[in-house]
Amino acid sequence: MLRFAGNSPWHAPWGVAAMSKAKRYLPGTFYEVTRRCVERAHKLTPNHPSNRKHSSSVAQLYQYATARYAERYGIEVIAVCVMSNHIHEVLFDRSGKISQFLQARNKMLADTVKVRYGLPSNVFDKPDGTYNRLEGTTAIAEKIAYAMANPVEAGLVASPEEWPGMISSVEDLFGATTDVARPREYLAQNNKTNAPTVKFRIGAPKEAVELFGSVTEMAMQ
Repeated sequence: MLRFAGNSPWHAPWGVAAMSKAKRYLPGTFYEVTRRCVERAHKLTPNHPSNRKHSSSVAQLYQYATARYAERYGIEVIAVCVMSNHIHEVLFDRSGKISQFLQARNKMLADTVKVRYGLPSNVFDKPDGTYNRLEGTTAIAEKIAYAMANPVEAGLVASPEEWPGMISSVEDLFGATTDVARPREYLAQNNKTNAPTVKFRIGAPKEAVELFGSVTEMAMQ
């Protein structure tokens, strides 16, 4: 269920039909975001070989698409795990534009995944996932731990480090930056709109550090 960033849904002013109500997302909000593949199909399998002429990893596709739009929309990635049929993320929305970010990022990610695997149909379910607002250190820490432990909880690996796909670690909370080359899947190589290299950043934003007292305390929790 989509949750509003405030305590109650925004009410349309007089004369505006109820169906035209806009959803408001307040700046400075932590979210847990889940995005599932159509019919829970394994369309994000990390180690499935591509039989196409392009062979970027799913992690590369995720990192490039995320970095491509994160700075534009003021989104910071705190934790992530890309499973074979869904994505778990803990995000910080600095500007109140999480909906715009996810719409643009998910479209690019889906388009590149479709080309990588030669998929004829949609990658993700509609509507656009679930955004759960996280309030307080307990809620934030629990969702970070849930994302990192997801492959273990599913019985796929014995430890998070063994998961071959995109997954963040406790150490990433201290901040990490990765240079990611533009995938050849779907994206035109002579189009200057998408840079040849982007920087994928992950880590605890200063607002989270202030809540927990320190990144070390956050990591311990």
